[in-house]
Amino acid sequence: MSDNETPEKSKPRRAKSAYSFFCDEERAAASTASRARHDGKLMLAELGRELGQRWANMDAEARAKYDELAAQHKEEHEVAMREYVQATDPVAALRARYADLIPKRPLSAYFLFLQDPEQRVTAAASLKEQGLTQAAASMGSKLGQMWRELAADLKAPFVARAEATSAEYAEATRKWQDTSEFGELERCRKKRRSSRGPGERAAVGSHSAKPDETGEGKKPSSPKKGKGLPDASQLVTPPRQAPRTVRRRPLTTMDIDAKVLEEAQHLSLEGPLMELAGCQEVLEQRIYAQEAVGARLLLDALRNAGGAVDEARKRLEPVIVII
Repeated sequence: MSDNETPEKSKPRRAKSAYSFFCDEERAAASTASRARHDGKLMLAELGRELGQRWANMDAEARAKYDELAAQHKEEHEVAMREYVQATDPVAALRARYADLIPKRPLSAYFLFLQDPEQRVTAAASLKEQGLTQAAASMGSKLGQMWRELAADLKAPFVARAEATSAEYAEATRKWQDTSEFGELERCRKKRRSSRGPGERAAVGSHSAKPDETGEGKKPSSPKKGKGLPDASQLVTPPRQAPRTVRRRPLTTMDIDAKVLEEAQHLSLEGPLMELAGCQEVLEQRIYAQEAVGARLLLDALRNAGGAVDEARKRLEPVIVII
């Protein structure tokens, strides 16, 4: 890397928990105690148990110091993440900043039906009569069946509401497009597209074959006689194998902001929230569920979509104007 090039900004590490700060402070003493019991050998499994036991035996007053350190580090981490997103993806940073101003996609007639309390009560009663659980998957399947079997005149109120909200969304979008914030977002998006163009063309050009000095491709060397090489007509190019899919580590509850996760659990949206946080589209938009801002954005989208992951994912798509 030359002196004029700016080093690529690395993603900040995950915010440390109170227990992590405690382990950093107590690990040396616990390691010394473990070595003393095992003739100088450090038993990692025992060290982990020792630290966990010490943490469990601490009272709330003693833990308060580490809770305060964790809260402070979390705030610093959120600031660092915002700076990281601003540096690596300014478009996503602006979308997050103006999330309250960008109109949200309205629900379709079907999803309005799914959210209707009366329909959900009917679906729950039907599942109970059939001896089935009222889990989210069962409720969704039952409501879908009810919608398919619903007469057109009974669907009409939901269709009318969907059309009305779509008209409101179109009007809100026109007003949003007249704002200075939308103009700033569009300029940033165009600047990013223009800056990506040359790099992508250079990347494509780097894979092209380089001609020799005469401008002609090199002639293939003929096989030597008597070496047992096959004739050119017998050579078969093997089929190109498809690239292997890189599997990403599945998300766990540790990958979701704790406060937002607790709220999602109260709303019975923990599963949909984790599924939405792991969607490829969400990751490409650099919406991080570990951060309070990103997790809140995902949960709000789910609530507005009635818990439907696909609908929530559509609501997270940026508003784009085609000129």
